[in-house]
Order: sequence, then structure tokens, then C-alpha cells
Amino acid sequence: MTENYTGLANAYVLIGKESEEGTGVSATKDIGIVTDINTSWTNEPVPSRGMSSRNLDQLQLGQFRFSVDVTCEFQHGRLLEYAMGAVAHGGASDPYTHTFTSADTLPSMSMEIGLDKTTDDTEKLLGGKVESYTLACDMSGVVTERATIRGMNVLTGTTAGTAVTDDLPTLPWAVSSMTTFGGGVTQLRSWEWTVTNALEPIDKMSAYRPDGHVAGAQDFSGKFTAAFTDTNERSKFLAGQTGQTAPATADFAGGTVAITSDLSASNRSLVMTLTDTHFAEYTRPIAVAGMILQDFTFTHRTASIVSENDIASGSW
Repeated sequence: MTENYTGLANAYVLIGKESEEGTGVSATKDIGIVTDINTSWTNEPVPSRGMSSRNLDQLQLGQFRFSVDVTCEFQHGRLLEYAMGAVAHGGASDPYTHTFTSADTLPSMSMEIGLDKTTDDTEKLLGGKVESYTLACDMSGVVTERATIRGMNVLTGTTAGTAVTDDLPTLPWAVSSMTTFGGGVTQLRSWEWTVTNALEPIDKMSAYRPDGHVAGAQDFSGKFTAAFTDTNERSKFLAGQTGQTAPATADFAGGTVAITSDLSASNRSLVMTLTDTHFAEYTRPIAVAGMILQDFTFTHRTASIVSENDIASGSW
């Protein structure tokens, strides 16, 4: 009998940190509550076409490419280490802290996507590095994370592993807050933050697969929406921390933006400190119906992100 699989009942996603990029390791760690994942393989065929016929003369195999797009509900932030580059663990007992910062070299992972049923199916991505990563929250749910991961190789198998699901609580919108340049954002409706790593595949003659990925420039961006209750954020857009009612006539220093999701009663939190932040765009759409909102985008130079949870460094 032919079997059908469902992501709800049969799928799992696990990762393991590689010591050497592309050398596979056991994937035994969860990445949060995974809500969807999509794997993409491409062959990039190379066509040859000449005169005398409308048809192709030859079709050769091109370069293999492997990537994964995944969305999770945030629990601990293991993927953040791969997006930022470094993590420092702190605390001698629960709650433990994990502080994520930038590094020149990105770590790589083995990622297993398995389908567990009478007939198992697995895909294991090797040499996975994070191309882009986004944290986001709005008033409809919890803090989520999205990542695009590029890989060196993929192996398929027929023996599924054991799914792992952490019992850490997710972070609902009701515990999120935001400050810009030292002042709280009034009536915050949503926020989003993204890091990109500009990965470049290491391609060479005589090889169909890349030898790895080099991380290029690391850039940060973000956006948020708030109800238009006062003019504070607009004045900061115009003139930084001092604020004013008209655009500044000289350059002004960036400020610190902090985004916090804090389940203090459970000692579980996510604290993002974004330094040398500059607003990039401001819009205020007005319609006959509905509350007037204002939207801001921003960029910044550095970031430090702290996740507080019950995972000791040895179990990370």
C-alpha cells in the first residue's frame, strides 16, 4: 500500500554542529517548534545550442545547489548562533544565558529532515550555513524565526531518527516591548529584525558541488509598526535622539534600539540590543476606516542578543 506523509504527524527537523564544514555529524538537537520547512535542490543544467536546428544540440549537467527555508516558533535560539557567528554561554544553573554576537567565520551544521512512518525517508544537508535569518512578532501570535540555509551536499536515507521537541515556552506578543534611543515605543503593533550574511559558494573546475560557502558582508535591518499616538518616533527619524520637528541640517549619531520579549515569571526571555541604529524610512498611511498607524524601517551597525532559558552549555 502506498503511504502518504503529513508534516503534522510524520516530519521532524534536527541539527548538529560540524567541526569541519561539510563533514557530517549526528543531528540530535531541535531548533524550536518548526511550523514549516522547504528543501530546494537545483542542478542548473548547461544547454548548448547552435545553428541548423531549433532544438538543443547538447544538455550537460551543471552545478548542484542545496538550500533550506525553515520557520519556527522561537524557544531558545540555536539557529541564532549560525546566523550571527558566535555564542557565549553563562550561568551556573537555570536560568542560563546565551549571548549571540557577530564573528568573522560562520559555523556550519548538519541538518536532518526526516519523515517517520512504516517506510522512512530522510534528507541530510551537510555544510549548512545561514544566508539570512529573521526574528519577528506581531499581535497575532508569538516570536517566530525564519532562516534560509545553504548547503554543500545532501544525503538521502531510509532510516528516520527520533524527533526531539523542547518544552520551553514560546514568547507571546503580549510580553514584547521596544525602546528606541532610550524611549519606549508607544502602542507597538509589530516588529521584525533580519541579519544577512551574503554567502558566496566556493565553486571550482572538476566539481559539481560547492566546496563550501564564504560569508560576505554581514548586514542588519529591521522594521516596526506602531499606532500614531504621539510624534516621538517621527521626531527621532528627523533628528536622532534629540528629535525635532524638521529634518536635521547636519549628520547625527545613531542610537540604541532594544527589543525585549520577557516571560519573567518563567525566567525565559529574548533581549536584543541593537547599537548605532539609524532610521531608514517612515510612512504613515491614512484611510477613511481604521486606526492610523506609522511604519518605520531601520538599520544598525552591531547587535548583541541574549536568550535566557534552561539549556546548559553542555546541552547546547
